[in-house]
Amino acid sequence: MEEHTPSVSQIGLLLCVWRSFESKKSCDFQKMDEREFRVLIKRYFMKGKSPQEAKEKLDKHYGESASLIRMVCKWFQNFRSGHMSTSDTEHSGRPVEATTPEIVDKIHDMVMDDGRAKVREIASAVGISSE
Repeated sequence: MEEHTPSVSQIGLLLCVWRSFESKKSCDFQKMDEREFRVLIKRYFMKGKSPQEAKEKLDKHYGESASLIRMVCKWFQNFRSGHMSTSDTEHSGRPVEATTPEIVDKIHDMVMDDGRAKVREIASAVGISSE
């Protein structure tokens, strides 16, 4: 029978798993992303656990990589209000900036021509929001 010599990375992985087993905490290679934690939070919600109980379970099994209590509470609130998706809602992204050189020049010219120009008038003339 052929003898297998483990590589350094395999030994490191085994040590990490053993330490994880002993400490009941995860290793770096086992860290989960936010969405995976949300799925677990949803599972605890569906089982009737409180946010505090869910946080205790997450801390017990995932240690420092677990979600913060305020995030657990936020997701419980989402689930209670009927939003059962574990995905983030789409955001419109960064607001459009109105500080292009052309707009700045146009506003400068308008103000120099009429120092009493109103914000609404300027915004309308250059096609930007006055808010």
